[in-house]
This record gives sequence, structure tokens and C-alpha cells, in this order.
Amino acid sequence: RLEVATDLSARGIQTGEHYPIAVSRQPAARAFTRSTPVAERAADEVLSLPMDPLMTLDEVEQVVAAVRSLL
Repeated sequence: RLEVATDLSARGIQTGEHYPIAVSRQPAARAFTRSTPVAERAADEVLSLPMDPLMTLDEVEQVVAAVRSLL
């Protein structure tokens, strides 16, 4: 994820980590939860891409092209 985010940033495309820490890994929740492997994997892998109703079609296509070039 870091490599993709870095590459997209170099192209002027901001990204984010939607859920950077799974609830089961947060100190305040440890006593109330068990291991959640799917959520933990998602927290490690999911990358949020730009999404805004005001994005132009050209901006959307720029994001899509950049992501496709990394696949």
C-alpha cells in the first residue's frame, strides 16, 4: 500500500488510509474484542482513493489511469 500511495502522490493524487488500525488492535478495545483477521488485513491493505461528487470526468480518468498503470 505504501508503494502505491507514494507513486500516486508523485503523480499529484492524494490517498488515505480509511481504517488505519483495526478495532481489535486498538488498546482501548482489546479487552472487548477478539482477533479479527479480515479487518486486520483490510486495515493493512486498503487504500482510499479520491472520491468527490465535484471531481470532473478528467480527474476521475486521471486517477483510474494512474491506478491501472500500477497493476
